Amino acid sequence: EMVRVVRPGGRVVVLEFHAPAGRGPWGRAFGLYFRRILPTLAGWIAGPDRGGYRYLVDSVEAFGPAEATAEAMRAAGLEAVSVERLPGGIAAVFVGRKPR
Repeated sequence: EMVRVVRPGGRVVVLEFHAPAGRGPWGRAFGLYFRRILPTLAGWIAGPDRGGYRYLVDSVEAFGPAEATAEAMRAAGLEAVSVERLPGGIAAVFVGRKPR
């Protein structure tokens, strides 16, 4: 839908959360924080409304690698798709251009 509504030559920019690439120390620390600490903190702060944080954890883990998002953008018809991982690798900015 984004490709359809953007003008020819226009850009589509997407910000998505992803699990960090790799399973090094940062990947393991992120997993511990994201699966255990974040839901616990959310429970203390949000009380019974913590379901959204559980959904966030589940959806980020199910979303797949950042390259899959970039490939989906290419498959939708965007060109010059780039991926910029944000510090820590838990989020990425995807930019693609609609052909002229």
